[in-house]
Amino acid sequence: ASAQVVWIVFQVPHLVAQGFSVTFAGMQAAVYGMAAIPLRWGVGWLGDTLGRKKTYMLAVAMEGIGLCFFAFVTPDRWWLFIPFYLSFGIGHCGWLVLNQTLAADFFGSRNFATIRGLINTFQIPVSVVIPLCMGMVYDSRGNYRMAYVAIAALVIGGALCLALVRRPL
Repeated sequence: ASAQVVWIVFQVPHLVAQGFSVTFAGMQAAVYGMAAIPLRWGVGWLGDTLGRKKTYMLAVAMEGIGLCFFAFVTPDRWWLFIPFYLSFGIGHCGWLVLNQTLAADFFGSRNFATIRGLINTFQIPVSVVIPLCMGMVYDSRGNYRMAYVAIAALVIGGALCLALVRRPL
């Protein structure tokens, strides 16, 4: 969830700090939103076809890889938007579509709302602390680049940890 919070909150400030205009940064957010519509359906289908856990792991890893591309995008390296949209787009949509279904696959539907509430409870503190850390990085470095790289590393590490998760008995 931290990758989504970081990207949603800081995408425009990051792009402006990298040298893009506010207008371009806003347009980029709109284009991404439109591109995500068919990706959500496609990733959902992929999860049902290849298996939701495997697809979710891949999606989370791709989200982290996408954040690395986004960290280094500049007006001179605008072409990094292409691998960013491909990797982060699929990853972000995969996280959105599959995270709840994966909880149901692992724990069933009997206590689904309680389990989702517990998961979300643990996500809230991270979602509060990460933006503060992003701001501190910007204040000390003048950009968000290293913060994005650090978040990307954590997200990719999380994808690797998912390989260790087994369904409870």
